Amino acid sequence: MVDGGKAIQLTWLDLSENEDAFRVHRQDVEASVGLVPANAQAFVDRSVACGGSYRYSVVAFNAAGASSPAEAPEISMPACAAGSASLPTLILTVVPTQVVAGEPFTLIFQAEDGAGLVQVTIRGEDTGDPEIDEGQGFSCEGHRCAASWSLTWHGEASRTLTFVAEAWNVAGVRSEPARVQVTIEPSP
Repeated sequence: MVDGGKAIQLTWLDLSENEDAFRVHRQDVEASVGLVPANAQAFVDRSVACGGSYRYSVVAFNAAGASSPAEAPEISMPACAAGSASLPTLILTVVPTQVVAGEPFTLIFQAEDGAGLVQVTIRGEDTGDPEIDEGQGFSCEGHRCAASWSLTWHGEASRTLTFVAEAWNVAGVRSEPARVQVTIEPSP
C-alpha cells in the first residue's frame, strides 16, 4: 500500500520481450483499471476504498494477442476509521483502446461507495462537440454502479479527446474526477 494506506501499488517482473503495453484488471471491475506502457513494472490503483479487499491480474499484450494473466494475491485495505466519510471510488475506461474516426467506441465506468450511490456523470472536456461536452448522466442505486456510454467521433482525426466522470453518493459527497483520454486515429 502507498499514499498513507489509501492506494495499492502492484509490481511485477516484465518477462515479455515484445509487449505493446500491460493491462491491469481488478476482479470487482468489469473493465480494466489501468493501462501501462511496455517495459513498465508497476501500477498504482487509487480507486480503492478503506476496508475493501481486491484481487488483481496483469496481462501483457501486442497486436498478436494477450498473454495469460499473472494473478496477484488478494490485498486488503485497512478498515475505515469510525465516522469517516469516504469519497466514492470511480474507474473510467475506454473500449477499444485504439479509436478510429467514424467508428464506435464505449466509455465504461464502475463506481463504489459504502453509503450508497445516486448518480454518475460522464462528459467530454472541451471536445468542440456540444452534445459530448454536455455529457450523460446515469442514475444509481446501491453500493455499486456500472454502465457504459457508446459514442462515435465524427470530427477531425489525429486529436486527443478527454472525458471526465464523477460519482455522487447519498450524502451528496462527490468522487475525485476520473479521466480518460481517447486518441482518435484516422480511418484506414
